[in-house]
Amino acid sequence: MAARKMHILTYTREVYKSFHKNEDGKLELNTNSVLEGRNLKEKQLNFLKSYIEFIMSSGLISEVTYIWFNSIESDQNEAIRTHNKMVGGNEQISYKKATNHFYNDGKRLLKYFPDDMILNIYYHRGNGIDEYEKLLENAIALRLGNTELRKMSILSLPVTVNKERPTDDKIDEFFMSFSAYTKERVKMVQSQLPRSVIGYLNYLSSKANLDDEEQVIIDRLERLNQPVSEFSDDDYEIE
Repeated sequence: MAARKMHILTYTREVYKSFHKNEDGKLELNTNSVLEGRNLKEKQLNFLKSYIEFIMSSGLISEVTYIWFNSIESDQNEAIRTHNKMVGGNEQISYKKATNHFYNDGKRLLKYFPDDMILNIYYHRGNGIDEYEKLLENAIALRLGNTELRKMSILSLPVTVNKERPTDDKIDEFFMSFSAYTKERVKMVQSQLPRSVIGYLNYLSSKANLDDEEQVIIDRLERLNQPVSEFSDDDYEIE
């Protein structure tokens, strides 16, 4: 029995086959492709290219589905049959296994995108491309929620994606600010903080009646937790 072809998976394959990677590893629209013949606007083509880039890098699609995507056979079972003729027994895929992969991959896509998204883009239906761009941004953000950047930092970083390269000054500014908040850097700072001072501050924080000198120290501590604009460099100095 052939796998049920969800619209999202079937037309994702069609869009996928309309692009190829150039020498620089970037996607380019194939001449005489299905998309080329649909006379879509540049914004629509750019979205579909970004969509395929996401599909290829997100891990949403299994290797079994890629066999179908890359096959000249449009029928899923025929693609698997052709694949099995070309490989050894250990690499062959049962139709049941393939069907499960096709179904599960389609369901994964539907977590992020409506089933008729690509058809709506083809025929200019719905609320326009802006709606789908937001869905794609959200999908990218959700799939990138556990990036190396977020793993290594103590900061609560926004889950966002930006394809445009910032200026060198902005990149340098980021690294200068960010470097102090990596987990390894914070671990090093923690190991160097004098335990005697930590213990004394804990003692003052729990003390009911502070004398004037003790209150000055607690005031300095509390000012460190204020918004940066509300205190000056003098707050770091001993009074």
